[in-house]
Amino acid sequence: MELLTKDPKVSDAIEAIPCYEEGNLTKIKKDLIAKGGRGQPEKRYRKDSRMDISNDTQDNGGIDSLSQYKEFMGDYEIIATHSLRYRYIPQDSMHHEDLFYCLSAEFKGVLCKEMIKDNVIVSFEDGGYLIPPMKILKRYIEQELEARILVIKRYGKKFY
Repeated sequence: MELLTKDPKVSDAIEAIPCYEEGNLTKIKKDLIAKGGRGQPEKRYRKDSRMDISNDTQDNGGIDSLSQYKEFMGDYEIIATHSLRYRYIPQDSMHHEDLFYCLSAEFKGVLCKEMIKDNVIVSFEDGGYLIPPMKILKRYIEQELEARILVIKRYGKKFY
């Protein structure tokens, strides 16, 4: 059992499980989880983990592709859920602003243009704007990223 864990107490506990002799790891895992464990270890995040991931994404040029978007959203939603659970952030926190901040500059311009055209985003005379709620913002981002994929598949290059 040394291959699974280096902790002798855990190894002894695993060897005590009846299905250990069979060598069926899925049964062993189910039995351990049934005894109060977890399938995956719980990650711990700090209060500023949301801003860390947002800043890292922006420092790397921002979100500009569907794969980057999916990777960011997967990590971000886990961190946001954790932050809400431990009350690091209020329930009505501005998640959509974090997402918008993480987009690449060029992609923000294209997205704003589309949302202004559809009267979804409100722009002010001083150059500011109100970002729509997360659900609407995600829909527009996903539509634009899928449209980019279609253009690349169709024409073999970027036209934006």
